[in-house]
Amino acid sequence: MEDNKAIFLLSIFISLFVFIYVKLDKVIRVSFNYHLELNYPDYFRIIPSTNKVYVEVLGKAKDLIFLAFRKKSLEINIEPQRVGNLSIILKDFFTFPNEVKIIRIYPETLNVIIEKVVQKRREVKVNLIGKLKEGYFIDSIIVEPKFVDVIASESQSLNIPYIQTEDIDISNRFKTFEIKVPLKKSFDDIKIIPESVSVKIIISEAIK
Repeated sequence: MEDNKAIFLLSIFISLFVFIYVKLDKVIRVSFNYHLELNYPDYFRIIPSTNKVYVEVLGKAKDLIFLAFRKKSLEINIEPQRVGNLSIILKDFFTFPNEVKIIRIYPETLNVIIEKVVQKRREVKVNLIGKLKEGYFIDSIIVEPKFVDVIASESQSLNIPYIQTEDIDISNRFKTFEIKVPLKKSFDDIKIIPESVSVKIIISEAIK
């Protein structure tokens, strides 16, 4: 009885093994989405046409199953020689086992715009919201520093004539006060040095 049970279990195990082996040996077509990671010098700004790549491959399931657990990112190092447009053939950056065949890559070419990063001085403008207490007015505003350095691409710099502070609420105030306030970024990838300024708002009482 025990021998029959052991033979039965062994036959099930062998059948399961054969089933899995046949399935894994089957040629299939699958697709993956890769995220692009661009590396380039700090003195350039790179604007890619996309940050995702669609890849369709053909191969045996046993070869593709390992790809499914890989990190889906494609790292590309760019060493610009000049500013302007650059086309990159993405197929050159994919490395798959010999048993795996690339069927399709979309897009096939990555187009990037290369811009030079520059440093410019820009005046700080204070952004006030609200109203003072009735009978009071702002006599003067002192900003320290009055000018800051903005590190951005040349095209970004043209669209940054000045730098604004974050909102300063003066609602119902009637006394002079000083506050340290962060500066607003017109673009997420620019740098402002320093990132905040001290603002002194001198409030006076109107003559009755």
